[in-house]
Amino acid sequence: MEGWVDALGEALMPRAGKRAEVVRILHCECDDRALILDRRRTLVPNAFVIELPPESHLRLAPGSAEVVGHLAAQVRRHAAEQGYTFAGPVAV
Repeated sequence: MEGWVDALGEALMPRAGKRAEVVRILHCECDDRALILDRRRTLVPNAFVIELPPESHLRLAPGSAEVVGHLAAQVRRHAAEQGYTFAGPVAV
């Protein structure tokens, strides 16, 4: 179990220069669920839920605001690079 929790930590906050697996999944969610409204606007989801096992949640809870902020910023950055539009504020 400890190895799994360590792997999850690596997936959320990887070493420098490596894209986090969780961030990649969030980017894919935006790309896969994009709705083209017109030539200039593509709407993507703005609310994401990441489910964790109870043990992992307890371990990551003290820094959850930092993790959530980081993940939301990554989603916003990807959306800006792709020219996507959100229906509301990004929430992870």
